[in-house]
Amino acid sequence: MTARGWRLGVALLVLAGEVGHAQQARSVLGSRFRIDRSGVATLTGELLAVERDSVWLLTADGAAVAVPIADVTRARVPQQGLTANGVLTWALIGGAVSGVALAAACSSEGGDCGGVLPGVMLAWGLFGGVGALIAGPGWRPIGVTADSLRPYARFPQGLPPGFLPDSTAPRQR
Repeated sequence: MTARGWRLGVALLVLAGEVGHAQQARSVLGSRFRIDRSGVATLTGELLAVERDSVWLLTADGAAVAVPIADVTRARVPQQGLTANGVLTWALIGGAVSGVALAAACSSEGGDCGGVLPGVMLAWGLFGGVGALIAGPGWRPIGVTADSLRPYARFPQGLPPGFLPDSTAPRQR
């Protein structure tokens, strides 16, 4: 392969890698959050506010729930970037595209090419599975202190004076 071909190949790989990491505007809302509490069901929702001794979470049904920080055993936010599902999706796409291309190239030579596509898919699946294990499930743990949770809240300094948590709920028409 020529030097020009290598440069083009590297440029295409860099471009393909950057497509998945396009910058997004940061929302003014709090981060999606999962809070595990000892002996109670996990809560999931938007992190509204962090106060000295409690956190406020807006759940999917529109309820604002105050949880004492002392009761929180684990807090998690969605992982940014490529997660296990993304890695497996790219492995499936890569395996299918390269498998079909290699099978087509093999069949143009007139050989027995029945095992090319399954073999390529198996190889991509194995590497994709290892990559998915490394990438993780999609939720990243956060330390359970008021200072470590504040950057993820809509109101990091606590609820504003006069703010009613129920006012964040969607209005019924």
